[in-house]
Amino acid sequence: MVDIVEFSAIVAAAGVLVGVIYYIIDMRGQSKNRQTEITLRLDETWESKDFLESYITVLDRDIKEYDTWRRGNARKWMAEMQMSGFFETLGFLVRKKLVDLELVYNTFPVIQT
Repeated sequence: MVDIVEFSAIVAAAGVLVGVIYYIIDMRGQSKNRQTEITLRLDETWESKDFLESYITVLDRDIKEYDTWRRGNARKWMAEMQMSGFFETLGFLVRKKLVDLELVYNTFPVIQT
């Protein structure tokens, strides 16, 4: 009779251990899925016509022009504000470890920009 009680305790402990291992594996999978979903949403923003026009505007802009931005019309610099806001959001997500740095680096032209 004692052997059956001990055996059932071992089986119960093994069941709990299997459950914990499954939960850990599932949580890792959810984290990767969340990172992928966030990256895909950001990529949709990046590839939108409006955003790409802003990106091209920033790349074509004469750097010396930026020194006079406060004196002129602030609307002229909306492309730069949009780009800096996007990359600020990327930085926040990386800092909070919601998105992997390597994933961001390989998906968006961070260094080029």
